[in-house]
Amino acid sequence: MRTTIIRAQDLEGKIMAEMTSQERVLSVLAGEIPDRVPFVEAGIDFPFMCKLLGRDVLPGRFFDSGEYETAPMDFQVDVNELLHRDNLKFDLQPPIPAVKTPGADHILFFGEGKLLTRDDLENLTFPDTESEEVLAPLREFVKNRGDYATVLSTRVGVSATYLAIGMEHFYYELMDDPEFVGAVMGRYADFACRVVRVAADMGFDIIWTSDDIAGKIGTLWSPAMLREIFLPHMRRFA
Repeated sequence: MRTTIIRAQDLEGKIMAEMTSQERVLSVLAGEIPDRVPFVEAGIDFPFMCKLLGRDVLPGRFFDSGEYETAPMDFQVDVNELLHRDNLKFDLQPPIPAVKTPGADHILFFGEGKLLTRDDLENLTFPDTESEEVLAPLREFVKNRGDYATVLSTRVGVSATYLAIGMEHFYYELMDDPEFVGAVMGRYADFACRVVRVAADMGFDIIWTSDDIAGKIGTLWSPAMLREIFLPHMRRFA
């Protein structure tokens, strides 16, 4: 494969037409040169978004470690104009059955998980990605995207797995019953795969996913466990 490097002096004297945000993002993803470097950010938590805009946080809205709600379209557009962001984000996150406690600054903290045994798997249910309850908001979001690139944010299920089982119990189960942990992860990955197909059908530009698998001092579990328990499901999503 031949690699072509375009230097700044090669572009001197050339005037590039201004792109829309969507065109700018897609040009980079296609390996082309945009009119400017695009700014794509899917991690602006809602309370901070409200602070940027000088608005009150809507009741019941929290920044948490797993279950994000989609910020209202008008809030996102106003933030984009302020920060020159090139994307809008829709959140379709999996449910996390766990004890949740609201804290200061609209932060929601996850406590004990509710998936403690294999029998509890029956309590892990997901939104029907073929229902109008799910599809209608997605359709409306894409319809009103304007010139922005669209990001659908979900999770493959790693962090959802340990939050749903509960961190302490999760580590016991990694040793005592790794197949149970894999079964929980598998169900989350199944949902994530369905979400990806829906996003593609709806015309979203980007699928965004993130999960914590390491801390400041290393991985949260051994690389061998990552390969054996989690990676097969992550590959299905990819």
